[in-house]
Amino acid sequence: MQLEEKVKKTRIIFPQAISSEETEELFDYIAKKLPAHISYNMNYSKAIIYQGKGSLWKHVNSIDMEGNIKTLDRKTDVLFDIIQPTGEYTKTIQLAFRSLVIDRELTEEKPETQQLWDKVRETVKQYFEEKFPDAHKPEQELTPAECIPFREDPVKIKEGYKITTMHIGATHDKTEDLKEIIERQYTTKPNIEKEEEEDETITYSFKGEIKGIKHICEVQVIGMIPFSCTHIHHADVSVPKDKQDSLSPIIKKEFLKYEEEYNTYKREAEKIMKKEMKKKT
Repeated sequence: MQLEEKVKKTRIIFPQAISSEETEELFDYIAKKLPAHISYNMNYSKAIIYQGKGSLWKHVNSIDMEGNIKTLDRKTDVLFDIIQPTGEYTKTIQLAFRSLVIDRELTEEKPETQQLWDKVRETVKQYFEEKFPDAHKPEQELTPAECIPFREDPVKIKEGYKITTMHIGATHDKTEDLKEIIERQYTTKPNIEKEEEEDETITYSFKGEIKGIKHICEVQVIGMIPFSCTHIHHADVSVPKDKQDSLSPIIKKEFLKYEEEYNTYKREAEKIMKKEMKKKT
């Protein structure tokens, strides 16, 4: 099953952003309706600003929430994170289940786990229909192709190396293609290490020589962007500061290809969506 399908299965996007209090109310609703046991952690980042004359201004900067939902018989347990909308870090917009089989087919998830995901999704839908009947809209579909534009940071000099850093937002499946392209640039087979973190960040590290010059490259896939099937791709290339960097132009060319390709798909998807909207009006 394609990555996009897995993303849709494991993410519940709310019809509108809600407050932390409403999110806790949603948890109560899910626990009663399923019914199920729910436990969660909520961490606040707060600021207290002294404004003079004994006056204080208190502000909540951000809220992080995570937890688990467990069936009454305690046989099925799913972990989840609550995601904030971009720029509104005191509200919530999405419930994301943690998949225990990273980068694998949905069919490898336990059927009872997927059934619980589906039941929670339906219950969340019912909550919003009852709580916000006027504002309720069908769950927003993930854009089938969404690419965040290419960006290149200024070259940095560190410990005798010049470092080029590049960023792009592209689908996760491009990582393996990029890995193979980078590997082919090295004169001899490079030393390659792969590191996977608990938050699903994946880092490939390459060390070797290209045309007799040492090149160190790190490619990361950092996390899902809300409302899309896109991950942030981040690449660092380090070479001795007085040597030519032969690898960065190759990565840049690939990143720009992703941007052009996915933005084309995005425009096509938007045309289809507009046609569908016209049919409904």
